[in-house]
Amino acid sequence: MNTQYIIIKEDSIDSPERDFESFISGVLKSQDTKLERISEFRYEVETAPWNMRSSLFLNLTEGSENHPGTRIYFDMEHGDHDALRVVRSVAWRQGFRVFSKSLKAYLPRNMYFCDIDNDPEYRLQKEVIVKRGFTPVYRYREDGSAPAIFYATNKAGEVCLINKDLLNYFIIDGFDSRPMDEFSYVVASDLQEFSLFADEWLIPTEFYRFYKTDIKIINLSGFDINDPGRKVFVKPLIFQLNFGGHSAYTMASDRGRVLRMDKILKGETIDDTLKRVLKDLGIGDDYLRAKVLKGIEYDRDREDVITPRLVVHVFVEKVPNDPVLRRGWVSIDDKS
Repeated sequence: MNTQYIIIKEDSIDSPERDFESFISGVLKSQDTKLERISEFRYEVETAPWNMRSSLFLNLTEGSENHPGTRIYFDMEHGDHDALRVVRSVAWRQGFRVFSKSLKAYLPRNMYFCDIDNDPEYRLQKEVIVKRGFTPVYRYREDGSAPAIFYATNKAGEVCLINKDLLNYFIIDGFDSRPMDEFSYVVASDLQEFSLFADEWLIPTEFYRFYKTDIKIINLSGFDINDPGRKVFVKPLIFQLNFGGHSAYTMASDRGRVLRMDKILKGETIDDTLKRVLKDLGIGDDYLRAKVLKGIEYDRDREDVITPRLVVHVFVEKVPNDPVLRRGWVSIDDKS
């Protein structure tokens, strides 16, 4: 049974025919990929070792009022994930989003996250996940030698990170149906939120690093953000997550995305600092997620002491309709 994906560009400035032609050209440039033209707007796709055939086609019969922009359909033969990888890569480069009809959600642009709906490689893992009352949706793997990490939805539709080590234990030593908090924890409220968070590296991939902790702030710096014990500057970069457009927007100005510099005040946590900054800017009193970047900057304070400065991406759901705040927001997915 084939799996169908829809490759969507809702704000395209070109005709669907031209978008399709450009997309096919992008696929042709991919290594180990062959295309066979079946008709003007349908191609068969083969990837090495040439034992599977999936298809790409443009449907021009859909009503433009109900389906604005360009929609290219990809019918993937069961297990043909090499072809899906090529399609997702071309889609990302050309500004498309890939919608999974089986998940009823957009796939992340982050290629390390792959849906496993029809992936035969992880049959045993999926069986255990299902027995535990979850629906497997994604696996994460940075390279072929790394162990796969799994994500699944619970009965409430929330997306959970699965404990890969406990999962392997159940596979090797036998299944256990007893309730166990250590098997999973929630990382996103639904698949739509998961896709956006995954694109911004806001989804945990290491189970015990965030087990029984607040994942609202993803700290990639290694710096102690909860109890720094010293003066620390903060450079917050504010982003608005556009759930309808499946993208993120950031403030553009002469100073880039920086609205103000600040510091963690005495008695504050970094969470307190970020909330105070947002409130002072008139954006709101809270945020969805934040990410402390790996690189730490340094500057001199008023006493000429060299002081670390954390660069923090702060993601909010909505910016007030203030002309000053609204002016200059641009998509971070803009390729220009």
